[in-house]
Amino acid sequence: MEVKINNLSKSKIEIFFELSWQEFSPYLDKAVLEFSERMEFKGFRPGKVPREIVEKEIGQGKILEKAAELAIREKYPKIVIERNLEVIGAPEVEVLKLALKNPFIFRIKVNILPEILLPDYRKIARETPKKEIIVEEKEVEDTLKWLRNSRAKFKDLEREAKDGDLVEIEYQSPQIENGKVYQDRFFLGKGHFLAGFEDNLKGMKKGEEKEFEIDFPKDYYQEELRGKKAKFRVKIIKIQEVELPEINDNFARSLGRFENLESLKKNIK
Repeated sequence: MEVKINNLSKSKIEIFFELSWQEFSPYLDKAVLEFSERMEFKGFRPGKVPREIVEKEIGQGKILEKAAELAIREKYPKIVIERNLEVIGAPEVEVLKLALKNPFIFRIKVNILPEILLPDYRKIARETPKKEIIVEEKEVEDTLKWLRNSRAKFKDLEREAKDGDLVEIEYQSPQIENGKVYQDRFFLGKGHFLAGFEDNLKGMKKGEEKEFEIDFPKDYYQEELRGKKAKFRVKIIKIQEVELPEINDNFARSLGRFENLESLKKNIK
């Protein structure tokens, strides 16, 4: 892949990407597979519809557009990381060339953090009056809770799911993007989904599938779904229990060179 970066101003750049046909064609395969997984075609299961049928039903143009979307979604963030670009906001994407058996060329314009010349911080530090920093006890306790949560362990469970469990699911609905399969991971009972959705997951076990209907709220953000009844198909992939360590002297020692919990609290302050 060829990449060229031009400065448009102190705070904006443009990036040119050119993928050879050999580099771009795998994204075409991914696009076909994605459409196949979403298609309902008599005689074939989702994901098993032959390529020639997908191309005939969807059209080569839409497949190319989906392949371009997949390529841009993968290549742009990769270049941002590799080149250490400090981008700000959403990029402006422009496809310059998209055709079978040809290189895929696109351009992205995006804002970046301008270079900032800092004053002499040593001089500022010398001249600035020092103030005593007081850390409240609640801030210490909040920090301890954050440290405990960051060291949580997750135990796989074979029992039925219940409130408070961390569940991983696959779900789809004919009313949402033609039955596209989504994956999600969340704590059951915290209101992550529509009202009634999570209630249907309680009591299910790992590997179990279930179909149910729920009503979208009348004020739902997608107008076409407001007040409508939707049928969902859900599969439980994993059920986990969160194990949090006890905040005590042993916990403090596990974090570093702390003799006990009190020394950890002093360090936080």
